[in-house]
Amino acid sequence: MLDPRLTKMFEDHKNQGKSKPNKEEILAKYFIPRKDKEVFRILPPIGDEYIETAYFHTLKVNGKYIKAYCPRHNDQPEPKRDDAGNVVKDSQGRTVMVRPRCPLCEKADFYLNQQDKSILKKKKEELTSAELKIKEKNDALYKEAMKWSADKYYIVRGIDRGATKDGVKFWRFKANKKRQGVYDKLIPVLSDYVEQTGQNFTDPQKGIDIVINVVDNHTPTGQKYRDVSSVMARPASVLCEDPVTASAWLNDKTTWRDVFKPKSAPKITTLQYLELAAEGNAPYWDDSDPQNKRWVFPNHPELEAAANTRDENFQSGEVYEDESYSTQTYRSIEQISAGDVGTFKDDAMDVITGKAPTTIDDLDDLPF
Repeated sequence: MLDPRLTKMFEDHKNQGKSKPNKEEILAKYFIPRKDKEVFRILPPIGDEYIETAYFHTLKVNGKYIKAYCPRHNDQPEPKRDDAGNVVKDSQGRTVMVRPRCPLCEKADFYLNQQDKSILKKKKEELTSAELKIKEKNDALYKEAMKWSADKYYIVRGIDRGATKDGVKFWRFKANKKRQGVYDKLIPVLSDYVEQTGQNFTDPQKGIDIVINVVDNHTPTGQKYRDVSSVMARPASVLCEDPVTASAWLNDKTTWRDVFKPKSAPKITTLQYLELAAEGNAPYWDDSDPQNKRWVFPNHPELEAAANTRDENFQSGEVYEDESYSTQTYRSIEQISAGDVGTFKDDAMDVITGKAPTTIDDLDDLPF
């Protein structure tokens, strides 16, 4: 058997000089409903879940919005350690397990823990004038905490019928507490197909394509964004007429964790990135000057100097949420006909108070 160290050495030589994925290559793995009508085919799951859940934070970095992977909610529990780094055991000698650290969640907890809990279970109409002032302070703390908390998302793995050359893609959309989001439009369609036909909607031979109707909508402040108005099912069809292509899609082992990775920057860990973000100093790639593309570490010149050394590959695959991408002719939801929206018509939205309503992240649009 060949020494694995030799194998690694040969592989490192073979891969030297290969560049990191650029923005276009990264975007090729995202399914982003932008056109008035999009078509998506959900693939059979790799694991147990057809629609997976994940948690991400919304950060404003260099004037743009990004989603940051939450280790506390997404990663498996890990052994608790004391200040000396030793694994903590309980009274029966079992390892104590804790959720991984997330500095952004910790910052949300910090504000929530400052709330006066004496009135938290009281109804507003039961509060005295003094207690109403306490509630006002509690509300402000809650609003600040929500800026740093992780939001729940659903992720579907499938094929974009409008760009099949890109192969497997991932559609990520935000959970809606009012049950009026994309997930709540999608599930009735999938459930109805299964009940009517007894078939699996991801079956390579008898599955269905999903038609997604998208319209321009507006936030209360007048900002325009693209909104999924309805989801419908096409008649059963084969995944792909070409068996080689179908096999490649079905056997692709890429998961959402390979695509929606923790945020990072040169010479720091992903945890350090979150620590800097919690300070309001998240690093970012600045390519505004073609002659001076570089990493910027706000208020941390020593980290910035280390990140921009000659041994770093000066490019970034960072993808930002940007609400200015829409080029479609505006149609309000009230102007959409029954033929456009199908059975599951809905013009509601869920904009969380405390996060800038102009962010696409808050409006269930761009999935990265």
